[in-house]
Amino acid sequence: MLLLLWRNLVYRVVEWREEPVHIGNILRRVGRLLARSSLVWPLLVVALYAWQTAHQIRTWRSNLTLWQHAVTIVPQKPRVLHNYGLALLEAGKINAAVTQFRAAVTAAEAPHVPAWDRRITNRDVVANLKALRGALSR
Repeated sequence: MLLLLWRNLVYRVVEWREEPVHIGNILRRVGRLLARSSLVWPLLVVALYAWQTAHQIRTWRSNLTLWQHAVTIVPQKPRVLHNYGLALLEAGKINAAVTQFRAAVTAAEAPHVPAWDRRITNRDVVANLKALRGALSR
């Protein structure tokens, strides 16, 4: 299908002899043909989705990059801060993890945070900090 479209474009460009043959005229004619083609918009949509997927794959590369990206999008969510702290802990960045756990507790104390999210976040952070203290004391 694409081969036929390309062949059709090439033959039509060669047939236009009323204007001097230079790159500007050829590109203008090819652009008009592509604009009329029924394949342009679907191909453009597929190309945009492919670009977005390639961009998103970089975010999902690891647990750390995923939660780091999430913190940049919603930095006030205690659950996101807590999970970012867990990812930092898995990566061995203990001081940064403790900072994120503290930020999660601070964010959980905000008045707009639902009570269930506040309880879950505080319970998880306390459990993680106790486990961390136990691991560091050994």
